[in-house]
Amino acid sequence: LGAVTYEMLTGEPPFSGATVQAIVAKVLSAEPQLPTLIRKTIPPHVEGAVLKALAKLPADRWAKASEFATALADAGAVTGYATRTLHAPGTTAARTSGVDDKDVVHTAMGKREAGGWSFSAV
Repeated sequence: LGAVTYEMLTGEPPFSGATVQAIVAKVLSAEPQLPTLIRKTIPPHVEGAVLKALAKLPADRWAKASEFATALADAGAVTGYATRTLHAPGTTAARTSGVDDKDVVHTAMGKREAGGWSFSAV
């Protein structure tokens, strides 16, 4: 579910390669690019939920699909989960994933309201 959600949000798979073996090697050893580096309008809590779903160790992933669904809908569900800092390719600008969503109020993808995020068709 994490890989499908990642691709739905970004338009790209979390891992790609010229061969199946290259893709499997990346799945086992590489971290996916932060979704917000591809599409800046993804709310941080959604990014954190997706990154947790893509965790290498099964014990680090969501135990149930319903927990994943709740985390996607609830801005407070994964605050602070993803703490790795990555640099956008070719820049020195860094983005720490999923730590704080207070700066995200309104985007082209959705808007934050008292009950959480509301989304409109893109």
